[in-house]
Amino acid sequence: MATNATVTNEPQLVGELRGGGAKSTLRYSGFDQRDNTRHYVFQYRVSAGEKARPIVVSAEIPLLVKHHVRIQDGPELCLRTLMPEIAGFDLSQTGALRRVLRAEDLLAYLASQPAPAVKGKRAKRADGETYGPSQ
Repeated sequence: MATNATVTNEPQLVGELRGGGAKSTLRYSGFDQRDNTRHYVFQYRVSAGEKARPIVVSAEIPLLVKHHVRIQDGPELCLRTLMPEIAGFDLSQTGALRRVLRAEDLLAYLASQPAPAVKGKRAKRADGETYGPSQ
């Protein structure tokens, strides 16, 4: 159960980039799912006076399943993929900027995550009872 959840109609700030004195922001604004593809939508604003540009990152659900990436980790996965690439986007094109997640993106994301904790085995006491981590 979430104990510190915030529900808002405003997109949430998920990343700030600084370069050349300008501060740009990347905000996650939601997702859309069509068939087996989830489209994560971000709003990219180069400077405070400019209109935000939508960036849509598409992820094939079977690809997420294959690599054991939870669907709720999609926004973070997309953010980690977009942050290093955003400076190279062509902002002169009209409409939403688009990016498709590849297996390499998922593998890089998984490699950046901490290793899961190893569950210990339960030890037996002299009286036959067990103690230690539960499974």
